[in-house]
Amino acid sequence: MSVAPVRTFFSNQIRSLRMGGSRAFRRKLAKAAWTLLALPFSLILLAVVRLLKPLTPIRFCAMWGDRIGHMVANTEVYLSERDLGRHPDGVDLFFFASRPCNRQIERMWRRAIWVWPNWCRFIPMLAWALNKRLPGGEPHDGGVWENSGCDRTLALAETSPHLIFTDEEIERGKELVRALGIPDGAEFVCFHVRDHAYLGAVNPDVDYRCYDYRHAPLEDHIPAAEALTARGLYVVRLGSVVEAPLQSANPLIIDYPRSGLRSE
Repeated sequence: MSVAPVRTFFSNQIRSLRMGGSRAFRRKLAKAAWTLLALPFSLILLAVVRLLKPLTPIRFCAMWGDRIGHMVANTEVYLSERDLGRHPDGVDLFFFASRPCNRQIERMWRRAIWVWPNWCRFIPMLAWALNKRLPGGEPHDGGVWENSGCDRTLALAETSPHLIFTDEEIERGKELVRALGIPDGAEFVCFHVRDHAYLGAVNPDVDYRCYDYRHAPLEDHIPAAEALTARGLYVVRLGSVVEAPLQSANPLIIDYPRSGLRSE
């Protein structure tokens, strides 16, 4: 057995502790404690899943939680493919493998499918991780975590959305749009610019510099926003935690993350 993965694991832990300091240490200590508590139950769950295979295949479906795009797209693509019969029949155990970053989307997923409670999510999460490392685990892995939200089989065009707003949520959304200064019936365009701020705030002890090439200067998008407003459209910059304010005096351009009105 190669020692390279072990060496990589420990080097990553040391780098994480150096970056995050005492906060990172407390997080890792808490995670280790939850893992130890969950381990016996995870082993039982994994054993049951394996034993029931002849009767009904059971799959671990690990859902992204810490990034809104993956939180929506990965599971949506999987469910659409399942609706079209592109996954074998069986029982899917959905659970968040990382803490949900958006409570509204979490609420909507729990309306659409049964999702393991967050307070004990370490049980299926650890069983899923063990299943990956043991022979014969592939039939029990739904692959939700790994599909990246890419609709490679074009399933979304052939199926109905699984995330649905209630009438009450739609009305709350309309109220927010009005509070941003956008009149009823007015057209608006949303845009998002990736920067360092969000991942740095969510996981401060992780080095994400390898993703720097995905970032873009916010100011480069302002000419496009100005051009849209010249055509009578409002423009809304989206985001949760952002690195810099949008510098524009145009009243039709709205910096939603810094508006004081942001909600999930």
